Amino acid sequence: MKTAIHQMMIDARMGSNSNDLCKQCRAASNHVTNALGPYLVCDAEFSAKSILFVGKVARGDCLGPEIADQLEDVTAFGASSIAERSWPYYAYTRAIIERVYGDLATGIRHVSFTNMVKCNNETTPDTSDRTSKEFCIAKNRFIWEEIEVIRPRLVIFYTGTAYDDFIDGYMPVYASTRQNNENRRVVVGKKTMPWWSRSFYDDQQREVLKFLRVGHPERKKKEDYVDAVSRWIRCVFEANPRDSK
Repeated sequence: MKTAIHQMMIDARMGSNSNDLCKQCRAASNHVTNALGPYLVCDAEFSAKSILFVGKVARGDCLGPEIADQLEDVTAFGASSIAERSWPYYAYTRAIIERVYGDLATGIRHVSFTNMVKCNNETTPDTSDRTSKEFCIAKNRFIWEEIEVIRPRLVIFYTGTAYDDFIDGYMPVYASTRQNNENRRVVVGKKTMPWWSRSFYDDQQREVLKFLRVGHPERKKKEDYVDAVSRWIRCVFEANPRDSK
């Protein structure tokens, strides 16, 4: 699966100036980092219990070998980060995986982890602007191509409301209808966070994909955040299993 994802990105010339849209984006947004591939890629496509976690923007540079012009393979960095780092972005995801699958080693086989925007003009803070989002998500469609290669059962967006118009416009090529399930705020510690889910169905009205968009883990109470997201995932898996292929 990792080979297929990387090949898709190489073929699309992701991040390279030989991709006209990426070249225009770099010029307009002053991007200085290489494009980053996914942090994690699941073992196989169409898994009945697979999850794709999606962050906002790739942050960092020189995190892995360059596998094409201005495109890095960061899966080794991602694997070590999800296992060891204490930042909420990784630590909360690790806790969710452990709670859903029983342990990290088992869960990691079913999990992918990537970002909406693949480059940045800073190596640490998220400084992505509307222009870079338009080019990367709406025009190049890199995140949507990832979803359609992996075909996860669930996609969990850690994006808050900042990317909702892009998420709202997406329809998988293998789905024919969609339905919003809930759009509300949930209590996490002393705060609330946005919570929006959507189901996608094929032409026989079988649910083939489900989205959950929540707030970013940072500055959220860990136990409440992990409990809310992991309970939702388990409920979906138990209520509507999908045959793996």
